[in-house]
Formats: sequence, C-alpha cells, structure tokens
Amino acid sequence: MGERRHTRRRRTKVLVSILLAALIGCAGGENDAAAADTPRKPTVYLTFDDGPSPVTDRVLAILREEEVKATFFVVGAQAEKYPERLRQIAEQGHAIGNHSYNHKYEELYGDFKSFAAQVVRTNQILQKKANVTTRLVRAPGGTFGNFDSVYFNALQAAGYIVFDWHVDSGDAKRLNVPAKEIAANVLNAKLLPEMIVLLHDGGSHKETAAALPQIIKHYKKHGYQFAVLSDKVKPHTFRLAPTLKWKRAKPSPEQAVAWLGGKNAALPKQAAGTQPQPPNEPAQPTEPAQPTEPAQPEPAEASTNITLREWVTDTGGSVSWDPNQGIVFAFVQGFELHLIPQSTQVEVIDPDGAARILNVQLTWQNGVVKLPADALDQLLAPSAG
Repeated sequence: MGERRHTRRRRTKVLVSILLAALIGCAGGENDAAAADTPRKPTVYLTFDDGPSPVTDRVLAILREEEVKATFFVVGAQAEKYPERLRQIAEQGHAIGNHSYNHKYEELYGDFKSFAAQVVRTNQILQKKANVTTRLVRAPGGTFGNFDSVYFNALQAAGYIVFDWHVDSGDAKRLNVPAKEIAANVLNAKLLPEMIVLLHDGGSHKETAAALPQIIKHYKKHGYQFAVLSDKVKPHTFRLAPTLKWKRAKPSPEQAVAWLGGKNAALPKQAAGTQPQPPNEPAQPTEPAQPTEPAQPEPAEASTNITLREWVTDTGGSVSWDPNQGIVFAFVQGFELHLIPQSTQVEVIDPDGAARILNVQLTWQNGVVKLPADALDQLLAPSAG
C-alpha cells in the first residue's frame, strides 16, 4: 500500500514536471482563482486560534496600535468563559471564525457527528454572546490528515468556508516557543501575493503577542496590506492526505449535512437560497462573450460540455488548488481527481486508493475548466481488477 502511494506521488510529480513550464504565463497561479476578489496589493491575513484568553488583550492592543485588522478563530468554550473579550474582538472590527467547541482532536475527528455538533454549538455561542454570525471554520490541527471528503463536502453544502494557512508561525509546536523563534519562522517564509499566517492567542501564548510587532513590521516593509478573512476571500485548504490519522465510519452525505443544520445552514437568512461555491477552484470569472482562444467546436459538441464547477457543485463535491504543485484537486463521491492546467490528462484515485491516468478532452479557457459530459462516468468508474 505504501509503495503504491509512493508511486502515485512520483507519477504526479512527473506529470507536473512535464507540464509545469506550460503553465507559466497561462495558468496565472492561485491568484487567478477568483479574479474579481483578488486584492490588487499583496495581502496578508493574520489569524489567531484558540482564544479568547487574557493574551487576547495584548494582541488586540498591538493590532490597534498598528492599525491592523485580523481574524480570530475562537474556541466555543473559551468564548463562553470570556464573552467580554469575544465582544471586544468584534467591536474592534476584527473577523471571527469557528474553531470548534473544545479543540479535542479525538472527539472532532473520531466521527463527523461530533465535529458537526461542536461547529453548531460554537456558532450558537458566538451569536448569543456577541451577536456574531460566521461562515468561517478552521479545523483544529488543520485539515490535512484530519478531514476527508465527508468533512469538506458537508461543510461546503451547509455554507461554511474552511481556511487552513500558508505560513505556520510555529508558536504551538511546543510550550513556550520564544518570540524570537516565532518571528523568525514567519520572516523566513516565502512571500506570496496572498498569505494566511497561523498564530495563536490562547492563554499560553504570551510569546506570540511579543513577536507580533516584528511580524507586522515585516509585512509592512514588504508592502503588504492587512485584511480579514471573509466569504469574499478565496479559501485556502490543504489537499486530502493519502491516509487519515483517524479511523471512523462514513455517514451518508445527506446525514452529514443534516448534522450541520441542513443545506446552506450557515448562510445569512436572506441568502439561504443561494448555492455556495466550492472552495479554491482556480477559476470563477464569467466567461467573456468573445473568447481569447479559437472557438471551433460544433454546436452539438459544445452542448455536451459541462464546467468542472457545475459538475462538482451538482454532485456535492469540492475543489482545491495547490499552487506549490500546480494541480487542481477535485473530490467527488470518494474519488480524488488531479488535473493539471492546459493538460488533457487526469489522474484518478479511487476510494480504495487505486490510481490510474485517463486522457479526457478537457478545455481550459480563461481559467474555466470544461469537460465532456460523457466523460463523467469514465472518471468515476472503479478500476478494473
């Protein structure tokens, strides 16, 4: 099994090596994923997990002095304990996200029902204590190795938006990580046009607050603007891990969504009828009336094409974009698909881990991916033998 995963990763890397050169200048990178919402200036999103706590006071004071806004992924139990601090976060213009109720991994990832219950409970606390509603969710420990397609798909269907991070400050790798080390981890990270930085404001993270002024100074020096995460920001999540850290039963998609309160439960009431978009597909702009690429397909053939977004949305799946590998990951009905922009090859990984590569007549135009409707059954067909 391990050898098969190694072979699969190696094959993916070979495909990327062959085709990556063609992507430069035509795929546009991660920022083209949502052109309408991509900031014109380099943007950094400072995020703080595990609060509120007494450390939050110092963090808020520094942010206020520096005139910087941030996003706080709060733990429900902490919000109940420190409701005044929760309200201060909101009143000072920062964003608030859901970071579970108790942050206990074995409960959150032992089964999805417990995870969903904690998300719902925490959102109810945020509403009751600070009149805050949020669609933002961050998985304790991150999604990699913890989330499977059930978690991603159910949260998306219920209207939640999941955010991981680009830069880990390392402030939670052990107790009492010194401020100097925390700052160095952030300052040494590769600069990207958009960056989500993971920090913590739990009670044991005084050193994080001490490192914060230097971190802010670093990004200001490089011309970054600071912003909060919202439903207008293109989500960033890690890809699915080849194997999970947890063994758990898989509920049906319908049951998983019901545990979160139903379809679109996280959306504002006036928008409850709006279909949420899957995260991180590297294309959202409306197609232009006059395409830049030659339009040659016959009408009958064109009518059989479907956009990747339309297909994924209709099947309750999710899409993510890995800018490091240059691959689009689609997760549909337990299958994992790897698509490389401007290529016609798709790597398909079955629910049992078997992998194969198929040639599909994909059309990549202005960042929109289309594929023939008759190819869908082929992509989701189990491997022979």
